[in-house]
Amino acid sequence: MATSKSKAKSKKKPAAKKKPTVKKKTKAKNKPATKSGPGASSISAAEKQRLIQETAYFIAQQRGFAPGNEIQDWLIAEKKVNEII
Repeated sequence: MATSKSKAKSKKKPAAKKKPTVKKKTKAKNKPATKSGPGASSISAAEKQRLIQETAYFIAQQRGFAPGNEIQDWLIAEKKVNEII
C-alpha cells in the first residue's frame, strides 16, 4: 500500500508591493552618420571638418604660411584625415 505523505503547510508572507518601474526619458543624442565596411568612420561630419582644418593649418605652418597654396594644403589635409579615419 502506498503511504501518503503529509504536506506541511507553510505560512506564506504576503508579497511586497512592487513599485512600478518608470523609464526616464532621455534626450536623443546626435549620433554621427556612419558608413559600414572598410574605412567606416565613426566621427561626425563636423568633427571631420575640424580635423581637416587643423591639418591644413599645420601644413601651411610648415611651409611658412606663404600665400597661394591654400587649396593644395586643404586637399592634402583631406587626404591625410581620410587615411587616418
